[in-house]
Amino acid sequence: MKIYIQYDSKWSARFNDKENNLLFEGLPTLNKVIGIPDDTPDEEKQLAKESLKKELTGFISGESSYHDVMKKIAKKFPNYQFQSLEKTTIIGVLCRLIGENRKIKNIFDENHLILSHIEKVNFSVLEQENYNELITIFKPEGVVQNNGGALIYQDKEDFPLITKNIFSEILYELYTCGDERLNDYIDSMINHTFSLDNFSKTNIKKQKFSPESFLKIFSEIDSFYQDKNNQDNYLKLKDKIFMYLHQTKETKTISIPGVLIYFLIKILKSYNVAEKEISLLLPNGKTNIKGFAELRGGITIRDFYGNFAPNKKSWQMPYMIKTDATMFEKGAFNFGNNLGINKESGLLVIELDGEKDWLDEIYERIRANAVATFYLGKKGLAFVERIEYE
Repeated sequence: MKIYIQYDSKWSARFNDKENNLLFEGLPTLNKVIGIPDDTPDEEKQLAKESLKKELTGFISGESSYHDVMKKIAKKFPNYQFQSLEKTTIIGVLCRLIGENRKIKNIFDENHLILSHIEKVNFSVLEQENYNELITIFKPEGVVQNNGGALIYQDKEDFPLITKNIFSEILYELYTCGDERLNDYIDSMINHTFSLDNFSKTNIKKQKFSPESFLKIFSEIDSFYQDKNNQDNYLKLKDKIFMYLHQTKETKTISIPGVLIYFLIKILKSYNVAEKEISLLLPNGKTNIKGFAELRGGITIRDFYGNFAPNKKSWQMPYMIKTDATMFEKGAFNFGNNLGINKESGLLVIELDGEKDWLDEIYERIRANAVATFYLGKKGLAFVERIEYE
């Protein structure tokens, strides 16, 4: 029986080596990997680094294949793991395909369908491709990044900037009414001649909308007033709003749509309007909205998304080796670059040679479990392309 498995983006990694007391943190380079204690005197550190460089000089030949290069680096630096497919992995794949969910180390059945016939399992890899990729992984602390990829939590759904309410109605009117009318609104609010009764509300059709919708409008308004052709209007609004908020003028650049939010909060507080919405924007007596600079109104998108979801996972490089000219013979590799994760793609062929009853049972169990896709190595996606069995 031959089982053909296509796989892509397989990689292997280990983040610490207890035997050599090495542990990667953050973005380690070769200097970090050396394992020199932090309290080592500077002179000794330098000697150790120079010794390492001498040891590494030209240890990779210009004739080495990419595969050989990665193997040698992995051997030299225990944390940097490059590992081809091995038989233990193949046995694990077969166990997965027949529906075995236990880890191999936890299986003690002497008559196990696969483990009792390991010697009858062989494999080869065809169409193999290797490539290097700097990747990032998740760590459990931090806040969601600029892509804002997260579900809005149910208790965050009423955030005023993404729901239809009296605050958002007025704010979006200020955002979309046009430059001339905006100046009139600002003047009437500052002079307390502003009235909600004759306020022309925006036509917000949805009760709730996405943070991206808000960001789009915010960005458009911000870009409009940053345009050199609109500098006169920008400076006029800037002086009015900033003087009202802080009783002073500001010489540095501000974000008009950002300071408008703080301006509107102060105005509506004086009218005793939108108290609920303001309390959601400024919980627990805070004076600034998460993601918006209180003074100049600039927005930090990563923090802005923190209004809709609690602390999320953030990106971190698991390990990185910065290549050095002393590591390679001239022309052997592009030094000065960073080596990240070695990824591998290919066609795995698993060959089983045994008694017909044994092969029949494996074949039927694979068909019955119908595993569509599975991981190979670290996050490598794999699937059964076909099975040849007569």
